[in-house]
Amino acid sequence: MKNARMLLVGLIALSLFSFAAIAGEVQINGSTTVGPIATLIQQWFMANDPSIVINIEATGSGTGVAALINGTTDIAMHSRPMKNPEFGQAVENGVFPVIYTVARDKIVVVVNEANPITNITMEDLYGIWMGTITNWSELGGSNEPILFGSRDTSSGTYGVWTEIVLDDADYTGTQVTVVAGNPEMQELVANNANAIGYVGLAFQEGVKVLTVDGIALASSAYPIGRALFISTNGLPTGDVATVVDAFMGRVGGCATLAEKFIPVWPCECDCSDMGF
Repeated sequence: MKNARMLLVGLIALSLFSFAAIAGEVQINGSTTVGPIATLIQQWFMANDPSIVINIEATGSGTGVAALINGTTDIAMHSRPMKNPEFGQAVENGVFPVIYTVARDKIVVVVNEANPITNITMEDLYGIWMGTITNWSELGGSNEPILFGSRDTSSGTYGVWTEIVLDDADYTGTQVTVVAGNPEMQELVANNANAIGYVGLAFQEGVKVLTVDGIALASSAYPIGRALFISTNGLPTGDVATVVDAFMGRVGGCATLAEKFIPVWPCECDCSDMGF
């Protein structure tokens, strides 16, 4: 009997320890664009509040929203607004999304650094993705075929690109490589002299940024942009609320600036103690 009681006490202690470990973990899933901001916030918690463990899966906006709807993530990251059917499915599942705008982004048109092109028009972009412009010589470049990159349909960046650049139509060009996320698009363009693609502001290294309709990326008139979001199931509590507060406060503001995104509130932040 004594051994049984000791075993029972041990099992209770183990279960409490396991619950505490789980309670200290926050799951984040979704947009590869928002991912770099989340990663810096994760690093901040590791250095300043290691009692909260943040697990990040940057799998795409649609996947993140689906994970929130299915109850497999605490925070969804998405680089497009949540769609009406997603809201409906969420409510059917007893999930009531609360959405936060964490930053603003511009979708950057990028080519290989060896490409002589410096500017492209919205009409040119439409033509490339629709397959009516297929050679760089048509745009004043080399006599080489144009390879364009696209994201899969679950991507928030894909949705915004389709809406703004393609007038809500799917691309019909055939010289395309479909990639899973921003890092893969960045790599595709950096490694292929004939490639053109689109990425978030945090993914400019190793590629050449084009002006669009003669408008520089830094201009407020730049024509391709969107908001970046996180969502929770209802108003967050506990550790999830602490992480959301970080996204919306000075930590998130500094992470946003560090990754070259645009804060949604005037962030005249001293970020020197952030470690990034």
